[in-house]
Order: sequence, then C-alpha cells, then structure tokens
Amino acid sequence: MEAEVVSKETEVQITKIRFSQSRGGIFINDTLVIHSYSKLITGDLSTEDWSLESPPKNYVFSLGDLKVPYMLRKAKDSDTILVEKNRTIYKFLLPSNLNN
Repeated sequence: MEAEVVSKETEVQITKIRFSQSRGGIFINDTLVIHSYSKLITGDLSTEDWSLESPPKNYVFSLGDLKVPYMLRKAKDSDTILVEKNRTIYKFLLPSNLNN
C-alpha cells in the first residue's frame, strides 16, 4: 500500500513521530507522508530541538530540521502543521503546491 501525501484537506490526528525524514517525507503510521520541507512559521529557534547546530545566516527552518521524537497534528482544511516538542509549539506551513 502506498502512503497518501498530506494535503490541506487531510486531517492528521495527534501522532507521535519517532523516526526522522526519509526521502523528503515524514511517515505517519505507514499510511500518510508529510513533506519534511514544510517551512517553519512560528516556534523557538534557540532551543536544542533542532538538528542543525550552526545554521547559515537567514536559514529557513523546516519540519525535517526538527529532532525526533515529537507530537504532530493537522486539522482538516488547514495548511498549518502543529508540532509539540518539549512543551514548545511549532507551526509549519504545508508547501503551497499542495494547498489546492
């Protein structure tokens, strides 16, 4: 069975993500895949939650940069992915070509 790509219309119930990205996607319960290059909208960049220790100046953080594990969810008809890690909430934006 092939995993469905998460789009704006897809609802993702709260799920613990334990494994880092694979080939540009993060797999959710083996049935859904969400793009790891979903860009960070809001969240604390000063924490140790990120995989990059010294990102380049003006680096745009994405979902794939966040260390696992974390809790992820997305409401139906929303282009925003909500992630909770170490009591911090991060918001990521789905890639625009998926927001039809």
